[in-house]
Amino acid sequence: MADTEAMIYPSQEYEIPTGLAYLKLPEAILEITEAVMMLATIIAVVATPDRNPEEEFYDHLVQTSAIFLVITSAIILLYVTGLVRKVPIPWSMLELFYCAIAAIVTMTMAAHVAANTEGKAGLILASVFAFLAMIVYFCEMFYAIRAWRRSIIKVTLEAVEQGRMEGYSYKHPSGTQPQI
Repeated sequence: MADTEAMIYPSQEYEIPTGLAYLKLPEAILEITEAVMMLATIIAVVATPDRNPEEEFYDHLVQTSAIFLVITSAIILLYVTGLVRKVPIPWSMLELFYCAIAAIVTMTMAAHVAANTEGKAGLILASVFAFLAMIVYFCEMFYAIRAWRRSIIKVTLEAVEQGRMEGYSYKHPSGTQPQI
């Protein structure tokens, strides 16, 4: 086959679209939801008028929510700009670990604030938003695992396709060609 550039290989089916097409995927919708929930958590804690200034865990929830908001927004931006294809690292594994860490830390912070709301509606609302964000992070882990599996399939298919283009043929360890 002289015209290998015009061929469409099966490994190309496993690429995640970038640009604005990424925003239509369930993964992107979950990431946008996470960012909105984290922003709502920050606003709910900060807007609570007479929270106890001696309690630092309210600020810890705001800080962790802000960090996760920035990281999630950066991930969305990396996919929209297409930088994920230019940097050859296992993005799906990174997202899987990030979602697990974010879900566990958010759950811990939200539970701590929920236990100490002192009946303030803003803190109760912040806990609810944080717990919802935790659920969404756990849901996104499903998509990260699926993307990780697809990346393994893609790498395997690319290796097979590369072998076909180079004229690779299987040789039995005994040195004889198998009879087909």
